Amino acid sequence: MRVRRLLCGVWSLCFLLSLFFILLHQTTAKRKLKFVSVVFRHGDQTPCESFPTDKHKKNAWPQGSGQLTKLGIQRQYELGQYMRKRYKHFLSTVYNQFEIYVQSTDADPTLMSAQASLAGLYPLAGNQVWNPKILWQPIPVHTVPVSHDKVSTNWGLSASHLA
Repeated sequence: MRVRRLLCGVWSLCFLLSLFFILLHQTTAKRKLKFVSVVFRHGDQTPCESFPTDKHKKNAWPQGSGQLTKLGIQRQYELGQYMRKRYKHFLSTVYNQFEIYVQSTDADPTLMSAQASLAGLYPLAGNQVWNPKILWQPIPVHTVPVSHDKVSTNWGLSASHLA
């Protein structure tokens, strides 16, 4: 009698778990990603200012102060690759102007970060190869004047901190 009750309980539990997974699958199967919004900061950059006792001053940074470093470019490229992997079923395999809109502040590090991320997000493929020696394609990065920027300048920072 005890074994029978135990088996009945196990079968009931299996039935309930099966029902749960069927319902879970049906509810998640109906969900479809419709929109993605990504906000990120620029990649690693050289110091914007040097401190008074700095021995190296600006000559330590050949690309200039406040500019993206090689590491910063690499990390932004990898971020683009990560987003490609994450949203591979959502994005076309090639750049499509009706599918993505990229906006950046009008500062060198943020514009370069956007370009490096886009290079990782949209690797060259098919008819988008315009020169086999250059594995890059131009993708628009839009900017707006700081006075009209309602997205990135509303962080309580002055424009100099957005660079």
